[in-house]
Amino acid sequence: DTHSDTHSDAHSDAQSEAFSEAHLETQSEMPAYPPSETQWEAPWETPSACAPLHRFVSCFDAHRGLSVISDGLGEYEATADGTVAVTLVRAVGELSRRDLPERPGHAGWPVPTPAAQCLGPFAATLALFPHGPRTPEVLTAIVRMAEDELLPLVGETWRSAIDPPTVVGGPALDGDGLAYSACKESEDGLGIVLRCVNQLDRVVEGAWRLPQVRQAWLARLDETLLGSLTIDGDCVRFTAPPHAVVTIVLRRA
Repeated sequence: DTHSDTHSDAHSDAQSEAFSEAHLETQSEMPAYPPSETQWEAPWETPSACAPLHRFVSCFDAHRGLSVISDGLGEYEATADGTVAVTLVRAVGELSRRDLPERPGHAGWPVPTPAAQCLGPFAATLALFPHGPRTPEVLTAIVRMAEDELLPLVGETWRSAIDPPTVVGGPALDGDGLAYSACKESEDGLGIVLRCVNQLDRVVEGAWRLPQVRQAWLARLDETLLGSLTIDGDCVRFTAPPHAVVTIVLRRA
């Protein structure tokens, strides 16, 4: 845990490359263009050296790597020597200013926004995961570590639970490099939507396991059905192309 209002640094080896998890998959950090001598000479907005992250950012070189797992902190900056700076807080005092080096001129109405400065104490949680270079096995381990850190098992005491609980089988995802993305009721209210993302650079054969599945379809993100899938007992198998988002709609008995 950290209590601060600046940034937290984690250092890896030299000449590293950074990858962060975005909304649906990992992406490499976009290089920032050097700023102009003055803000008024810039023909366009100057790109920021910061980049977004969803759950983690990883730095790799040819021999090793380091991942920073973030609980809700969504921005980082990485340098070529392997330093990762995670933004803990961003605050603004005005809705728009004309003297920002990154973007000359106003982008909105210049209105003070003192409440947006996020005054007061705050807390954040970061986890460090040292590992090997960027390989399919390491990428799979990073995703699983992030899930273990951010979604740990939690024990609770329920006074109403006086009877021994029955065993209830939930959805399980099989396949190296496949990251769980969503489990929800379908928009038509008639089925269950399961979604995962292939984090690897190769095709992965995956499977969802869920009891009492009667029908299964491959679908688009908007849940438009594309084609039926074969059900083998409680297993629905599918093929995930490299970096693909795979959505499956299920109907249960």
